[in-house]
Amino acid sequence: MQKPTCETPARLDGLPCTNWKRRAGVTMEGTRAECVARWLSLTDHDKRDCTLGWGPTQDDSYGRWGAVAIGAYVIANGLPPKMAAERGGQPAPEVLERWTATGAYSPPPGLHPTESPPSRCR
Repeated sequence: MQKPTCETPARLDGLPCTNWKRRAGVTMEGTRAECVARWLSLTDHDKRDCTLGWGPTQDDSYGRWGAVAIGAYVIANGLPPKMAAERGGQPAPEVLERWTATGAYSPPPGLHPTESPPSRCR
């Protein structure tokens, strides 16, 4: 089985919906490098829902990774070449670990729909 390259055709599934009526934006097709770069641009909690599939390679093999495997690949191999060039080189391993985190969602501070406004009566 041949190792896939950055130029291997790939598909990133599970992206957040950008249009709730048409469900546009849930899948991205491109090269494996483009899909990894798009995955890295997601918020931590959105990364968890994505899978990256690729193929066929030159020997007609296919593959699929979940969020943890995508993150492990980036930590082991660094950023895709084009993304690294745009950022001025490969970042330190600690930075890659932070970028590949798939933490839980934490809403920003402030009033949320489930909270009632503070009382103004005294």
